[in-house]
Amino acid sequence: MKHPNIVTGGGIAVTSLGKEVFIIMEYVDYDFKSFLETMHVNGQMSTEYVKCLMTPLLSAVQHLHDHLREELSIAARSELEILLNMKHPNIVTGGGIAVTSLGEEVFIIMEYVDYELKSFLKTMYVNGQIFTPEHIKCLMTQLLRGVQHLHGHHVLHWDLKTINVLPSGEGVVKVADFGFAREGYSTAIKMWSVGCKLAELINLQPLFPGTIEVDQLDRIFKELRTP
Repeated sequence: MKHPNIVTGGGIAVTSLGKEVFIIMEYVDYDFKSFLETMHVNGQMSTEYVKCLMTPLLSAVQHLHDHLREELSIAARSELEILLNMKHPNIVTGGGIAVTSLGEEVFIIMEYVDYELKSFLKTMYVNGQIFTPEHIKCLMTQLLRGVQHLHGHHVLHWDLKTINVLPSGEGVVKVADFGFAREGYSTAIKMWSVGCKLAELINLQPLFPGTIEVDQLDRIFKELRTP
């Protein structure tokens, strides 16, 4: 994101315990809020000065907007390409891309599936229902077949959570949302994710319900110790 009106990043710093992550970026003298407050108190604000401030700000916002729109389009095309190449009964079928009239939003057109597993599990939990062992075996077998097909084509689903696992009214499970799918890397990390889904089917709740990534890791380390 090289632009004279956008701050430059220099790296990431992590605390010794790994609980906090900081982004290293270039030093800039003021933040905009306190700068404006000082100008207002001192009566230094003028129409010309506002124009001078707004011109680079609008330039930076436009640059960010164009960059994000381009990235969104690339991600959508990448996801559609995966969907079109992954012909499998346990992977959702893609049909194309739809773009809003101003080109600000890109949508993937895909087959309709009745439920998402996250809301389905929540409804069961609220109603005091549970899956039978046979149901769990059936759902997990289909999920594993879908994941195996992806791995067989060297594609990893980096966001395999219950909101992206879609069961139909006929009991067919389909894996969806490949916006974070990547080619290559080890498949072992995804088998961990699949194992967590097994626990979630049994308990109807996430195995490690972290609020953010650091909290998630902390819960895992407390239970299984640091690797």
